[in-house]
Amino acid sequence: MMISTLIIRYKLHISNKLEFDLWYEEMTKATRSAEGFIDRIELPSVKSDGFHSVVLRFENSKYAEKWMNSDIRKKLLAKANIIHFSDKQEIIHEDNDFWFNTDKKVKTHQWKEVIVSFVAVYPLTQIAPKIVDLIFTMIGLSSFFLRGAIIALIVSTLMVYLAMPIVLKVFKKWLSQ
Repeated sequence: MMISTLIIRYKLHISNKLEFDLWYEEMTKATRSAEGFIDRIELPSVKSDGFHSVVLRFENSKYAEKWMNSDIRKKLLAKANIIHFSDKQEIIHEDNDFWFNTDKKVKTHQWKEVIVSFVAVYPLTQIAPKIVDLIFTMIGLSSFFLRGAIIALIVSTLMVYLAMPIVLKVFKKWLSQ
């Protein structure tokens, strides 16, 4: 199963707050009852860009697309003519492509992705084996396969939670040039 994330960003211009709140509650209920729906996260607006963001997760892209094209969603969006959305963006994101930009409009050069990945993984592949070897020596363990599994686990975990977030933040502008 490949979880899909639907990211909806928009600027909001409300003409009637009460009507908007009622509409938003109705849209939220409809979303939660959509087939394949997993969860919903609302991100507050950032003052510098004014975008509101809603993140919806579905069991797969088929369910995400089905929700996007559903009659109930179209009806609710049409009903929202009392609300003015601007700069609306919707992206379906496959969770297997979580490091680099998957928006086809923004071209990221693969050679740059290779360099950024190398910068993240190289130090880990140099440090992790030394640490594991030191620990194995201290406890008197010499299993080749266990050593390899532990090194792979350490490198993978540090890549996802530490190295890639840092290098992507550092190289963000360069990746998109």
